[in-house]
Amino acid sequence: MQRRLRSTNRIFIAVAALLLMLARTTFAQTAKVVPLKPADHEEVKAKWEALQKAQKEWDTLENRIQKDYLEVSENDPDRSYTVIAGEIDNTSCAGSTVDKPVEVVPCPKNVKPELKYYRKGFESGFEFDSSLSFLVPTVPAPSEPHRGSSMPSADCRFCNLKTTALSPYH
Repeated sequence: MQRRLRSTNRIFIAVAALLLMLARTTFAQTAKVVPLKPADHEEVKAKWEALQKAQKEWDTLENRIQKDYLEVSENDPDRSYTVIAGEIDNTSCAGSTVDKPVEVVPCPKNVKPELKYYRKGFESGFEFDSSLSFLVPTVPAPSEPHRGSSMPSADCRFCNLKTTALSPYH
């Protein structure tokens, strides 16, 4: 009886080990990689760094173009009602300052922070036209209705309910 129990245990352990090895090879992730030659590695690295530098320069240019052409003052007749965030300097009126982080500084009576607004139609940003000569406003993607909203959603199967006894939704 003891021998039989020991051999059963050995078989069980062997089967469990075999299943474990099979599971490891079945579910193992094998990523294939191909190493580059040193010369190609250096070229790829140099081009990648140049691309990152060019992207940073492009972002800086886009920010300057936006400030120069699309951010307008409060008196501009072509301004929208959207104030550009981050343009109000609270340290000169109320709030904490660098020297005294807890102190509230009263706002001078004759100082009004100059607000900047987006040009009408450009509140969602811009892109260049194909000739790179004009700024074109971007059209924002339509927003999804909020759950619990009284506005019907596009996939609402109860949106066009007819209150008749023959309606399949009753």
